[in-house]
Amino acid sequence: MTQMKKNQTYHYDATKNIIHTSLCGKSLLTSAQLNKGTAFTQEEREMFNLIGKLPSRVESLDEQVQRAYKQLMSFKIDLKKNIFLNVLHDYNQVLFYRLAKDYLSDILPLIYTPIVGSAVKGYSDEFRQARGLYISIDDIDRIEAILDSRTNPDISTVVVTDGEAILGIGDQGIGGIDIPIAKSMVYTLCGGLHHLSTLPIMLDVGTNNQALLDNPLYLGLRKPRVDDDTYYAFIDRFIMAVKNKFPQAFLHWEDLSAVHAQTILRNYHETVCQFNDDIQGTGAITLAALL
Repeated sequence: MTQMKKNQTYHYDATKNIIHTSLCGKSLLTSAQLNKGTAFTQEEREMFNLIGKLPSRVESLDEQVQRAYKQLMSFKIDLKKNIFLNVLHDYNQVLFYRLAKDYLSDILPLIYTPIVGSAVKGYSDEFRQARGLYISIDDIDRIEAILDSRTNPDISTVVVTDGEAILGIGDQGIGGIDIPIAKSMVYTLCGGLHHLSTLPIMLDVGTNNQALLDNPLYLGLRKPRVDDDTYYAFIDRFIMAVKNKFPQAFLHWEDLSAVHAQTILRNYHETVCQFNDDIQGTGAITLAALL
């Protein structure tokens, strides 16, 4: 890790596998993409004003992983393990991905199906820190500005949902964001994508789940889902904004209603590189299993 110009937060140089950053001190330690915790070397601690902000011992990533795994296994309830893993992701992404990679068979069911369904249902009650981007129907005239506010500059894959048809539990409104977040993790762990190149997005167009609307802690728009004309106009603006901002990006749709999913695939198949996991992914896997 090396320093860079002060007007930039960080830049990943893929050719040299180096991250350049202007952050230092506490700002660096609270940046999940850059924080190495006790694995910062003595040289890095000097360079980035971290002397005295960490225990004196410099640890290897392997040592950090063993501690994190011990902490993870101290929880007896799978949902608590999911929360622990997401909190770890919130403050040290390198450690999170190394832990998940080393213990993939244990951790994959905790960050994705089946436990992610419980996390989605309890999203507003268990909320700790925002991740990804949230674009509501009220933001239709500032979609590009919201995309510009992303943390990671170089995006190759956008994973997006509107939360209407989550797994087998239906309309979960704003809680649906946990699905693109988890799917982005799977892309990194199993698909080899760099974790800084994926962008989870929640399109908030309301919810028809009355239990959510009645929940005083619910974090999404407190109104029923918009009508189809309004919905498709919103989707059109969103797709055009994504195409403009990330012309080479892959757009992955998750957990839309079947009607909306099929319409979007049909209307934009020549406009943007897109994929709907519930329709195309399920179909491909079913065919592969039969073959």
